[in-house]
Amino acid sequence: MKQRGSTTHGAAVHAASAYTGDVNSQRVFRLFSAALVLSSLLAMGFVIAGARVHTGGAAEETPERARFVREYGRRHGYGYNGTLYELRANNFPYLEGSTYLDFTGSGLYQCAQLKAFTDNLNQNLYGNSHSVSPCSQKTQSGVDGVRQLVLQFFNADPAEYSVVFTSGCTAALKMVGEYFPFATKSKYYYLLQNHNSVLGIRQYAVHKGAEFRALADYQVNEYFTAEEDAGADDIIGPAARAQEHDVKFNLFAFPAEDNFEGVRYPLSWIDAVHRHSRRSSQWLVLLDAAAYAPTARLDLSQYKPDFVSISFYKIFGFPTGLGALVLRNDVVDILKPTYWGGGQVIASLSGTDWHVLLNTVHERLEAGTTSFLDIMSVRYGLEAMSAVGGMDAVDQHTFALSQYLYDQMSALKHSNGRQLCVTYGRHTARNRTMQGPIVTFNLKNDKGEFLPFEEIQQRAANRNVNIRTGCMCNPGACHRSVGLAAEAVVQQVNALQHHDASVCRNFDMIDGTPFGAVRASLGYPSSFEDVLRFVVFLQTFLQ
Repeated sequence: MKQRGSTTHGAAVHAASAYTGDVNSQRVFRLFSAALVLSSLLAMGFVIAGARVHTGGAAEETPERARFVREYGRRHGYGYNGTLYELRANNFPYLEGSTYLDFTGSGLYQCAQLKAFTDNLNQNLYGNSHSVSPCSQKTQSGVDGVRQLVLQFFNADPAEYSVVFTSGCTAALKMVGEYFPFATKSKYYYLLQNHNSVLGIRQYAVHKGAEFRALADYQVNEYFTAEEDAGADDIIGPAARAQEHDVKFNLFAFPAEDNFEGVRYPLSWIDAVHRHSRRSSQWLVLLDAAAYAPTARLDLSQYKPDFVSISFYKIFGFPTGLGALVLRNDVVDILKPTYWGGGQVIASLSGTDWHVLLNTVHERLEAGTTSFLDIMSVRYGLEAMSAVGGMDAVDQHTFALSQYLYDQMSALKHSNGRQLCVTYGRHTARNRTMQGPIVTFNLKNDKGEFLPFEEIQQRAANRNVNIRTGCMCNPGACHRSVGLAAEAVVQQVNALQHHDASVCRNFDMIDGTPFGAVRASLGYPSSFEDVLRFVVFLQTFLQ
């Protein structure tokens, strides 16, 4: 790629993007805008050989695409054996005219996925499963079938794991925090780079007198391997733990992949934490798989966390508002739910504090009627993932794209030689067990000063490029990556709140350091052309 500066290009594109009109006018505008961008890029000297970008149908063979396939696609696996573009043309027509790079925020649904679901609803009568009517029994059978499919998706043995449906990943995490038997001298330790929804569990721990601590990744290795492994007498089954007196229960939580910079953490930590147990002090593991499950295979026959939290829309776009807690069957007896509701009890009395809970794991933990129609739709999302070749194929496909994007961004330099992009993560490892398909970055001008990421967000929106900016609800990863001290964050937020609390959502710099970053995340329908369009967009910031 070659690049030269231009003082008129940015203004021209901004003026063009401000145009609005009716549908026909917008079509004319899109043609005009595309021609303007291409001519401007050529005038600036930006050249990506043969970079003709399209949104659907068969892939156009261009020199740059051929290079991508040769250097990245064949090595890592791209395009699902040539079916990607037919898949996009048939099932993602709403992507026309858009560049979607926020898959960590939300996955996308296929048209065929929704049609299969609505066909099911049109052909079957479903009722509340807390009954024995024919439509209720059909609902129960359908929901139980989806539970089994979810376990199969994670290669989990039904004798070992159960699926508890929740309103999302956050609700699953909240359930663990609320029900976990924290007590005085218990420990709640978690990786520094966790989502806010994991950090929030510490409020339950503190309320019950437990200690909490955020660990950097190197501290995890030091802490859980510092002492000798537990002996056979020290590791007791969770069912036996519940019968032991004076057993202290501790919890370690970490993401399989952090949602800020896409770093994937060692799943071997799960076993290391379990081995840290002593007879009187047992360690359990909570794995947040919300960012990991959409692009990688989680095998619960190989790695055995006690709790796994997921959201289905993150994986395949629909339904929203539905997640799950996948948990080991033998930990349910140590959980201490206070509330119980409809669908959870065999019998209860109104005037006396007496009730008998149902026996199965999900019946004991799912209060009220589940979102059974949404649960039915999960089947078709899982089938969509299977149809492209499964999660290993998705992992390979997205890794090829993210490696190409990272390399292209690393090559972007201003005319004075300064780097445009400051990227975060472990992309240089070139190992998909260490880095997911997320490229998080900030931009610098030719003076080496950070550009406000809100400006980048706005310019991207003007081109219908969908990205995410900010700290992505992951303060540990965010502040550590960009180099913000905790004291500076607290001081800045307190100062802003003193004037106007609403301002706290709208600032992006602290003394010249960005209070966040820009995230481009890839998903299973992503294409080379999506990445190419984004690279062309980034080139407009070069000076």
